[in-house]
Amino acid sequence: MNASIVTDPMALRFFLLLLSGHILSDFLFQTASIARNKGRSAGALLQHGLWTFIVHAALLFPFWKGPVLLWLIGLSLVHIAIDWLKPRIHSNEGRTLAGFFLDQAFHLVTLVALSWVVTARGDAVSASLPAGKLDLYVRAMLIAAGFAFNAKGGTAVVRLILARFPVIRGLRAEDRNDAYAMGLVIGNLERFLLFLMVLLGHWGALGFVIAAKSIARFKELDEKGFADYYLIGTLASVLAALVSGVTVLGLFGLL
Repeated sequence: MNASIVTDPMALRFFLLLLSGHILSDFLFQTASIARNKGRSAGALLQHGLWTFIVHAALLFPFWKGPVLLWLIGLSLVHIAIDWLKPRIHSNEGRTLAGFFLDQAFHLVTLVALSWVVTARGDAVSASLPAGKLDLYVRAMLIAAGFAFNAKGGTAVVRLILARFPVIRGLRAEDRNDAYAMGLVIGNLERFLLFLMVLLGHWGALGFVIAAKSIARFKELDEKGFADYYLIGTLASVLAALVSGVTVLGLFGLL
């Protein structure tokens, strides 16, 4: 990250809101239909780009002074370009763990670049909110982004890892869909609780959440194949929640 973004308080807050806006628009406000079709449909891609602009513009309202909205239009166009290129670079449209993180890395670079350009021009040196209220607002948006990532991003990470170990592939289609639906709800609740416990500093409660989930699956753990599959999925889910929680706490510390 450019040093001026860290050392300039307003530049840092501007970047953190950009980051929160990206996570919310790329995960919370991106429907399954858009995610599935944006690599093939111009309409879906443009719809995603529009949501990217709307979410970023809404979150960055304290910095509307100056041509910030014009810069956000540029950011949305770059976001569209990255998503258009992704399936053309990856034959499987990036549906791998490496592809997922590479895509996010490209977007992160654009956020850092935009923060540096805007603040270097002096377009984000002041905000319409007092410093104390602005910090509370930034923290709230980071927490919202953390929950959004755990809901959609955490699910994507876990499924991409488990895709290498398709234990439930032999099930009937309707049973498989039910298993995925239940796993989605359980996984989201697990990550939400873990993420919240990290933010609150209740590290001891993490073991309780994991133990409660394991007790519910106790009999099924006698089967080695399922036990390994369950362990991989649980550890991946826990890791996603812990990393996101620690990251948000670290960003709090910069404010």
